[in-house]
Amino acid sequence: MVTTRESGEYTGVALESFFRHTTMGVGDAFLLVDNDGAWNGAGHGEWEGRVEVVVNDQRRSFAENGNEVIGRAGRMGADAYFMNNDIVFTEGWSEPLAGNVAAVMTPTCNQNFGYRRGKLELKPVMTLAEFEAGKGELEGVVAEHRRMHPEVVEAYKTNYFCVKIPPVVYRKVGLFDTRFGVAGGEDDDYCIRTYLNGFSVRVAQASYLVHFGGRATWSGAETREQWAARERNFVEVFRCKWGETLARFLLWRDGLVIGWDPAFGEAQRRGGIRGLMMEMARRDGVNVEVVLESWPRL
Repeated sequence: MVTTRESGEYTGVALESFFRHTTMGVGDAFLLVDNDGAWNGAGHGEWEGRVEVVVNDQRRSFAENGNEVIGRAGRMGADAYFMNNDIVFTEGWSEPLAGNVAAVMTPTCNQNFGYRRGKLELKPVMTLAEFEAGKGELEGVVAEHRRMHPEVVEAYKTNYFCVKIPPVVYRKVGLFDTRFGVAGGEDDDYCIRTYLNGFSVRVAQASYLVHFGGRATWSGAETREQWAARERNFVEVFRCKWGETLARFLLWRDGLVIGWDPAFGEAQRRGGIRGLMMEMARRDGVNVEVVLESWPRL
C-alpha cells in the first residue's frame, strides 16, 4: 500500500479495515510505502507492529512502487498484492481472490457497481465524509452485491486499485513499465503483457471494496494542468509501445474497435483475448516478441 501527503487521511481507514477483515498467514508481510515522508500514523491503530513502513527518498511512480512490492514478493515466493490507500476493505474480501490461479486478479468496487442504501451512496468518486455519513449500511450492501454477483469473470483489462499477481505470472511477465510516468497506463500495459505471455486477467466480483478514487492524483492534489500533462504523457507512451488500436480499445474503452475489421473478431474467436490483442498490435506494426523481451524480469 502506498500513502502520500495528499491522501494520508484515507490511509488509516484503509489499514484499519484491512486488518479487521484480513487474515494474514505465517510469513505474510504488509508493506506501507510512505511516498513523500509525510506519514505520521505510528501509534494510531491496532495494526501497529504488523506493518513495515518504507520511506521513499523521493516520490516514486505507481509503477516504481509496484515493482518494489513485486520484488519483495519474488524474494519470498509469494503472491504480490499491490493496493491503493483510498480503499475500505470488507469482510471476506480476500476469499474470492484466493487459490492457485495463473491470472492477474482484482476485486470489484463502486466504480463498477454503484449502490444507494439509506445515507450511503456508493458512486464512482467519493470523499471520506460522504462514506462516513452512511457507512453503517455497507455490510448490507456488500451482502446483497455478493448474492447478485458471485462470478469470477475474464476481462480485457482491470483497474489495479487492488491487484493480486501470483509468482507464476510476475516471473514471466516481469515488472511494471516505469516509462508511463506518475500513474496511468501501466496497468493496461500489464494486462496486455499478461495475455500475450499466456495468462489471463480476471475480476472476482464477489470481492467488493469501496474505492474513493484517485485521491493521490486526479481527484486529489493534481491541478487540471498537471492531470492533463500526466494523461498526455502516458497515452503517448502507450501509443508508441502498442499502437493506436489498442490505445483506443483499452485506454478509451472503445468496444466498437472490434467491429472495425472482421479480422479482429476472427482473431478473438480463434485465440481469445490474447489472439485479439496480438492482431491489434500486429495491425499497427508492433513487433510483439521484441516488446515482450524489452522489459526486465525479476
